[in-house]
Amino acid sequence: MYTQVNATYAGFWRRGGALVIDWLLSGLICLPLSALFWALSLYGIGDNPVFFSYTGADLAHAAARAAYFFFFTVGMGATPGKRLLHMRVVSASGGPLGWWDALYRETVGRFLNGLLFLGYLFAAGDQQKRTFADRLCDSRVILLPRMPASFFVPPVPGPAPDRTPPAQGFAPPSPTSAPFTPQQPKEPEFQQGNQNF
Repeated sequence: MYTQVNATYAGFWRRGGALVIDWLLSGLICLPLSALFWALSLYGIGDNPVFFSYTGADLAHAAARAAYFFFFTVGMGATPGKRLLHMRVVSASGGPLGWWDALYRETVGRFLNGLLFLGYLFAAGDQQKRTFADRLCDSRVILLPRMPASFFVPPVPGPAPDRTPPAQGFAPPSPTSAPFTPQQPKEPEFQQGNQNF
């Protein structure tokens, strides 16, 4: 949980970069939907406006993109674009955003943000970098601390672990047994008497 004292809010450019990444990824996810509506349009299905000037294909794309943003925000706390740029969407208390707030944020709030991009520009002048959607849902987008990228750093060489199997009939000592101390071999005893060389 993040409090407003220790939170660093994500700025305009970083959030814009995440939006571009998410827009491209959601476009890739919508490719099969586009192919389906293109095939249907060859037969004249789905070309007529359904809602104002929007066709069924337009509404299906909008619903698919809204579902992309909604499910990632609820399920992971951030979309892939935000995760790549080390951001997370939280509520005003610092906890995870509830599903109702996330649904409202990613549908109505995203629509309002997109009107001439005024909602996003509004974040540039706000102390907590809130867009219209953040103000409607009382959410914040915060920066996460950067974790070291251990998968880019080669491992430090060290002694290799011993992976030889134990010998037959030998049981390794249990942790409760006394420590093993090697014994010195006994010297052979010679009898005194006749020794013929």
